[in-house]
Amino acid sequence: MAGTTVRVLIAETTFSNCVFIHDYPRSSKIEAHFQSNERLYISYYNIISLGTYPSTPKLTQKSKNNASQYPIPDDYIVETEFSERSLICKTKYISVSKVVCYTINWKIGHAEWSVSSTQSSTAVVNTFLQKINSTKSSGPQLFGFDIEPLYHAYITSCSQQNKRFNSFGRDVQKAVDELIVKHKLTNLSGEPILYLQHIGFDCKKNQVCINFKDLNSITIQTKLDAIVHVCDEALLSRDGYRHLAADVPSLFCEYLKILINLIVIIYNSDERASDALVNNYKVGNGLIGDILHIKLGGDGRKEKYETLDKVGKIFALQLADLKENGIIDDDGIHWPIKFYFSGDWKFTYIILGLNAPNSEYFYLFCECDAKSRHNMDLFWMPTGNTKGGKRASLFPVIDLLNYISDELHILLWISDILMECLFRDLFKKNDFEQNFKEKIEKK
Repeated sequence: MAGTTVRVLIAETTFSNCVFIHDYPRSSKIEAHFQSNERLYISYYNIISLGTYPSTPKLTQKSKNNASQYPIPDDYIVETEFSERSLICKTKYISVSKVVCYTINWKIGHAEWSVSSTQSSTAVVNTFLQKINSTKSSGPQLFGFDIEPLYHAYITSCSQQNKRFNSFGRDVQKAVDELIVKHKLTNLSGEPILYLQHIGFDCKKNQVCINFKDLNSITIQTKLDAIVHVCDEALLSRDGYRHLAADVPSLFCEYLKILINLIVIIYNSDERASDALVNNYKVGNGLIGDILHIKLGGDGRKEKYETLDKVGKIFALQLADLKENGIIDDDGIHWPIKFYFSGDWKFTYIILGLNAPNSEYFYLFCECDAKSRHNMDLFWMPTGNTKGGKRASLFPVIDLLNYISDELHILLWISDILMECLFRDLFKKNDFEQNFKEKIEKK
């Protein structure tokens, strides 16, 4: 195989239990090694079309032997082999019903055969196996949905495409600024009397909206306030607005947006998060080239490791690239990146892949056990909790000591414990229960 062969052990990322040998995308050939009952199985794939992943792709069905689910791309075409037959496997989303049509094509002599199903990849594979009188096979594996390098290749291509859109947007803004001057759309001081806010266009099957933010403009905050007001008046939920914004690119949304210049979450000296534009002079209260402190967190709406794991994989490569390389702006200035995470205890231990707080090894930062947590004479180094870890951390780019517990939740929990201890001691006194308990409860 030409080029450098990259071996990826997918079992470590829970994406699949296969080992893939590939040089994708420089080579479309992928070899998969799968071991079962001490027997090695090898599959070969030729990726004809990577296709695209919708914003909310369909997932493969869970099987009895494998709880993993894989995203299904649209317009995906792969050539593979099974039972000494060359197969062409395809996927196609039916846009109206958002159902996936799975198709398998093969030849017997000069005759061409084809089977399709909108039920699942396993269903169409079972129909195919009945046609050739062969043994059972997995739908996701035959189609190659479990090939993680393909998924990462698509995510990487999307990132590169966004960079091209960003560059395109800057050129558009420069051209519009020149047109404003040319057509004398300025005031007596020579300042523009209009500003380019956003442009939208179709790119293949996707709608792209490029938003332009002016440093001196307050129109964005005004629009955001208006949107919040309308949502409150009409009782429009956040999820409902998200669905609407996904179909109407001119509406403000918190994802799938490209901002001209760089928008980051930073901290000012008053410890409040704020949006700041990276320009040629400063970032918030920092100086040129200062470290950008970016905090990740969650609102606790989806506190399930498997769900968060799928989301984390989408931007894992981008986070690793930002941590390693930082950001270099148009003036060649390098901005290092430092990541933090903050959340309540439950959300944090899920992100770190640790056991629950009521387990023996419960702590986020060290291996203090439940029996020793009251011993103030012991000292535990914050080197991590390997004994309490049961899954991989979802944000390996974040250093351990940069996981910051939410102060409010800690304060409330400590207060509850102290109040409980206080009343437990008071209840030991008979006169308290007789004379004061009822008064305090009423109060």
